[in-house]
Amino acid sequence: MADQKQELMKLIYENYGIKPDYLWAKDPTSCALRHPESGKWFGVIMRIKKEKVGLAGKGTLDIVDVKCDPLMTGSVLTNEGIYPAYHMNKKNWITIALDGTVDIGEIMMLVDMSYQMTLPRVKTAPVRRIPYWIVPINNKYYDIEEAIDNAPDEPIPWRQRYNFQKGDTVYLYVTAPVSAIKFKFIVDKVEILPVKHHNKEVYMRFVRKYDESVFTFAKLKEYGVYAVRGPRSIPRSLVKAIEEYEEDNPY
Repeated sequence: MADQKQELMKLIYENYGIKPDYLWAKDPTSCALRHPESGKWFGVIMRIKKEKVGLAGKGTLDIVDVKCDPLMTGSVLTNEGIYPAYHMNKKNWITIALDGTVDIGEIMMLVDMSYQMTLPRVKTAPVRRIPYWIVPINNKYYDIEEAIDNAPDEPIPWRQRYNFQKGDTVYLYVTAPVSAIKFKFIVDKVEILPVKHHNKEVYMRFVRKYDESVFTFAKLKEYGVYAVRGPRSIPRSLVKAIEEYEEDNPY
C-alpha cells in the first residue's frame, strides 16, 4: 500500500519538520529518517522482498524500521504487521509493514517512541532548545485542580524520571472521561533526589486552564498526536495552534 508510505512521510514532516535522507544511489526508494538534534537515525523506510520478514509470495513490501524499547519489543511483535527488524539490530529495532495492516496511528506512536529514544543527551548538548511537553494525568489518582486551588501561586511538586528542565512548558492532558489538554504549567525548578536511579522532583508553576472542549483528543489527532500514554514532546504545529488560541482567548 504505497499510499500508507506517503501518508507516513507526510505526518513525519508535519510533526518533526524532517525530510527523508536518500543515501543509497543503488536503492533510490529507500531513505533514512534522521533526528535533527542528535543526528541519529530513528527510522529507515525501505522496499524489501516479502520473504525477508517471513511472508509468503514473491512480491515486495514497503516497510519502516524504528527503534523500540527492548522491554516492549516482545509484546509489540505479537501485533499483525510488525516483525523482528530487517537489516537492523533485532534487540533495539522492529520492522513495520506499510501495507495497511497496521493502523497509521499505531505506526506514528511507534515512530514517536523511536524519535524520543534518539534525543540527544542533555549533558552532551551545548545548547538545548526549550521543549514543549504533553503529560497525561488521571484525576482518579491525583486531583490537580485541588492542588492548584490550594496554592494557586505556589509551584506544584511533580516527581518523575523524564528529562524536563527549568523553563519547559508542560501541558497536562487529563485522561478519560475528559480526554483533553486542560492545564498549562512552566517548570520553575528541577531537583535531583538522593535515591536510586536519580529520580527528579520538578516544581511546576500553574499558568492557565483550558476549556476541556478545546484541545480534545480528537483535536490532537489532527496534529498527529495519536496517543498520550506518557510524557512526550508536542508537535510544533500543535504548539502554534495553542499559542494562537491563547492570543484570541487571553486568560
